[in-house]
Amino acid sequence: MTCGTEFGMLAVSGWINGYLQRYPNVSVDADFTSRVIDVVHEGFDLAIRLGPLQESRLAARQIGSLSYGLYAAPAYVERHGLPSDVAALSSHALLLFSTGSHRSGWRLRRGDREVRIDSPPRLRVNNIFAVRNAAVAALGIAQLPNIVAAEARSAGHLIPILREWEPEQVPVHAVFASNRYLTPKVRRFIDHAIANFPTRSDVTFT
Repeated sequence: MTCGTEFGMLAVSGWINGYLQRYPNVSVDADFTSRVIDVVHEGFDLAIRLGPLQESRLAARQIGSLSYGLYAAPAYVERHGLPSDVAALSSHALLLFSTGSHRSGWRLRRGDREVRIDSPPRLRVNNIFAVRNAAVAALGIAQLPNIVAAEARSAGHLIPILREWEPEQVPVHAVFASNRYLTPKVRRFIDHAIANFPTRSDVTFT
């Protein structure tokens, strides 16, 4: 199986460990990589992919969706204040995660209102942990998956910003060659991943 390096460390490695503990006679060969693997031609049974899927002949099953929030360090807020509204984000230092599969800018929703934030970021980087670390270092406001921000938030290193505005969620899919040839061990891994996908209650703090 294959998945992206970051999500592999966040979630998939835990799924693999639990799966191996549950099924002691099964082995897993995992490739955590930033490269998009050709599942069919490179001989992989399964890929875990984040974001909207491109059209292809591959089959897919949605495992879950990652929820996001806006975060900043208390020291940043002390120096620069809280944005009064979503429009005020343009006057703040923004820390942006950006890769080929993620659009530039942020899309935020509150009820029926949706806005797009396209202000030039202070930092643009293709590693979500680098974005989180920059936010913890009080360099700006970041949009982070809640599971990425959870530990720093629990420790008081990050606080939520504009909580009434929700960034769009990112779907997570299991991708494979065909439902027709899906082996029981792969099907069981997908079921295990769905059952253990992090939920909002896993990362929500009062």
